[in-house]
Formats: sequence, C-alpha cells, structure tokens
Amino acid sequence: FLMGMYQCSLVAASITFQCKGDYCNFDQEWRSSVYCSVLGILFTFSSAGSLLSIALMSVIRCIYCLSSIAVHIKTSTINIISVIIFILNLVNSVIPVIPTSAIQDIF
Repeated sequence: FLMGMYQCSLVAASITFQCKGDYCNFDQEWRSSVYCSVLGILFTFSSAGSLLSIALMSVIRCIYCLSSIAVHIKTSTINIISVIIFILNLVNSVIPVIPTSAIQDIF
C-alpha cells in the first residue's frame, strides 16, 4: 500500500516539476524540495517495513520449527516487538532527512 502511494506521489511530483526528460536541469531543485524528502521517508519506511516484518515472521517460524518442545510466543510479545520494529523503522526513515551542517553542502 505504501509503495503504491509512493509511486503515485512520485508521478504527481514529476507532473508538478514538469521535467519532461531534462531532469538534470531540475536536479538541485528536486533534491532540495520537500517532495523529495517526504517521498524518501515514504520509500524507506515502506521498503524497510516490509523487510523487517518478513524477518520477524521468519524468526517466529524458525523458533516454532526448530524447537523440540512446544514453544508458545504470546501475542502480546509479538505486538510489543512489532511496535518496536515500527518505531525503529520510523526513526530510520526520518534520520536521513534531518538537516545537519556537516553534510548539507555535500548532498
């Protein structure tokens, strides 16, 4: 869902900037715009969120398959881990767009 929103927003931003094949002329304007920052957050959050949720499901599956005794993971434990993953993913998505004086002139 989020990746679909990202792609639709990217098309809308492309129409807004009206690059028409000459992106190199609008590169600096695009990369310094709010659109680029928001879409970067959305893309990172979407892709990393998918990766981390699949990793969580894989770990739970491995625990159940490899344990010789009946292991039951509480739903509340899974919910807490999911919230922690969500928060870490959100922080990971927002940190790159926080302006810092050290790299502001480079990128």
